[in-house]
Amino acid sequence: MSRREVNIDDLFREKLSGAEVIPGSSLRQSLFRKVAVREFLRFNPARFNIYYTAAAAAVITASVMLTTGRNSSETGGRDNIIQENIMPADTVTLIHSAPLQKNEALQNTVNKKGLQSQSDKVKSGVQPGGSDIYHSKPVAHDTIRKMNPAVYLNSTGEAGRVRTNPSASFRLPVTEGCAPLKIKIRNTSAPFDSCLWSFGEGGTSRDPEPEWTFETPGIYKIVLKVFSNNGMSSSFSGQVSVWPWPEARFEMVTVEDASDYYEVRFPNYSAGAVRYRWDFGDGSSSSAPEPVHRYQKQGKYTVKLTAWSDKGCESVSEEVITIVSKKQYISFPNAFIPNPTGPTGGYYTAASDASARIFHPESAGVAEYQLRIYTRSGLLLFESNDVNIGWDGYHKGSLCEPGVYLWKATGKFRNGDGFSKMGDVTLIKVNN
Repeated sequence: MSRREVNIDDLFREKLSGAEVIPGSSLRQSLFRKVAVREFLRFNPARFNIYYTAAAAAVITASVMLTTGRNSSETGGRDNIIQENIMPADTVTLIHSAPLQKNEALQNTVNKKGLQSQSDKVKSGVQPGGSDIYHSKPVAHDTIRKMNPAVYLNSTGEAGRVRTNPSASFRLPVTEGCAPLKIKIRNTSAPFDSCLWSFGEGGTSRDPEPEWTFETPGIYKIVLKVFSNNGMSSSFSGQVSVWPWPEARFEMVTVEDASDYYEVRFPNYSAGAVRYRWDFGDGSSSSAPEPVHRYQKQGKYTVKLTAWSDKGCESVSEEVITIVSKKQYISFPNAFIPNPTGPTGGYYTAASDASARIFHPESAGVAEYQLRIYTRSGLLLFESNDVNIGWDGYHKGSLCEPGVYLWKATGKFRNGDGFSKMGDVTLIKVNN
């Protein structure tokens, strides 16, 4: 038997030329998917494909970059626009003319630059591009804070709704001082419509910047509460310490010693004081708590004590003291030479009567005094009730004749002891 060669291709054509093959659903979907991808990648100006998608993405990216750069250079202008929107009402929705974007990648790019986009959408007409949906302009947090420190974002961080909230604060000129302490308070609160002050001692005020006096020593808490018309409020407090004054008080006690004038001791009865200064009225001073001072001349002196507390509060007390000589005596000369040029009135001092032109006594401690001059026949020629006024030798404007005259002096010393003395004096006339 002869062998015949068989062609496989011919065999399949012969056997299967009339057969009908129906592909399964999975095969059909696979073929259609491959055809769709091939058609999508083929550029056709009349149909939407991947090339349009890439071009749209490039345009959007460029627009975002240009918008971001322009917004950075025009921050001042945007701030002005936002400020105008905030002023009319407590809550304002900011509107932007760009269409709402749904691309999440683009939105994340904007948020990375520190901006918060408004999620609320306000329909405000139809854009030239055909979109009737507007969204709020992104607003930076720092920009809003620059416009008004009392403006804040809502709880979601969106800048579309901005509200004002009063912030209370004030400044005190001093926080401590001596009673009565008077202060003028400076109100540094953020914008508010009304306020209420309380001063810790029962007093209140609605004056925006009150002036208040604390009369009684103590520590007081000052509270300020401010209100806005939208129902918001804020409070702030401070403290003032008011210190008491010390009480300066003293006595004067004379001390016996061998000097001609008295030495004085000053017991100190001051309260609430830690530092002192004494002024003795004769040019001398001391800082000792209880000094002892010796006066060198008789006379009246005003003693002043100034006392300070540990807080620097000051108090002053004054007393007047009279210093006299401890010596008590009176004595008269037995002759004098009148001034031949005319009467002098009898006034004298130790310096002016060095030439003995006036008949007068040497004395100390005299409180009351009377001097009378008589002729030997008993005629009264002169009388004085002042120990500092003596007889100048004249009677009714004429110089008396030289000779012997009688005198009598009576009075009391400062200690209460009385005296009464009498004698004669010779008037010596000197020719010119």
